[in-house]
Amino acid sequence: LEQNRCREAELEARAALELSPEKAELSYNLGVVMSCLKRHPEAQEAYEAALRLRESFPAAHFNLARTHMALANSLEHPHGAFGDFAARRQHLRAALRHLGESLDEHSTAKSREETYKSMEEVHYQLGDQAAAAASYESFLGVAPQEGLKAR
Repeated sequence: LEQNRCREAELEARAALELSPEKAELSYNLGVVMSCLKRHPEAQEAYEAALRLRESFPAAHFNLARTHMALANSLEHPHGAFGDFAARRQHLRAALRHLGESLDEHSTAKSREETYKSMEEVHYQLGDQAAAAASYESFLGVAPQEGLKAR
């Protein structure tokens, strides 16, 4: 979504959600739009709402994980956690939990690739090199051709 289109999409997503608040997909769509607008706290709320409506929603878990990663690494106040070690760690741990929940028996190879790559990044940021290496091994198991590229 382009930035200008995201603003339009926000109005449409909110209107749709108002008509059918029980549909998890509509909360998820609002989260996608909020992510596009880099309004991460609002994206987090929307993805969490989607997961309250449908706990088993891999895409919502993945996007919520990426939102926690963005918040953990943000310098913006009041929601940016980069300068607050405890808050940053909390966001990174939440990201790991949701990344794990985003994988299921229906996950595509591309989805697994993105998830393992994100897990590697989070483990590394948490200072757990062994877990980062294990996630990278899982990543290579799905996308061996990617191991030769500069990272």
